[in-house]
Amino acid sequence: MLAARRRCRQYSEPQSAMTSMIDVVFLLMVFFIITLDPDDLLASMPVSRPAPEKEVTTEVPPSTLRFTVMKDRYLINGKTVDLDYVDWYLRTRHRRLGADDAIIVCEGEADHGRLIRALDVFMKNDVTNLSMMSR
Repeated sequence: MLAARRRCRQYSEPQSAMTSMIDVVFLLMVFFIITLDPDDLLASMPVSRPAPEKEVTTEVPPSTLRFTVMKDRYLINGKTVDLDYVDWYLRTRHRRLGADDAIIVCEGEADHGRLIRALDVFMKNDVTNLSMMSR
């Protein structure tokens, strides 16, 4: 008797379509990035401002530094200075008085970059309690 030949089927492991999954992941990422509202992130930043019904006084306690950013110069307590002097002043003032507060007034026509450079000097010298005003 002839032996019947049986065919053996070879089974392969099922494969998942990784390319399709990666495409879906990237599409979801793009969707969430586009629909992200950055105003929500900035809205949670703590800012202390005076109440609108109160009159804002311009008197500054004697130990508080009043720093003004103008279009073409910087002022410390009304005196024209440059950023190197501000750096030196903050280092010596911080060591001598232990003060870490300042009021920064930014004039309306002042360049944004000038304000950022000044804030970098304040941060470098660990002046952490800053009040910001604009005119």
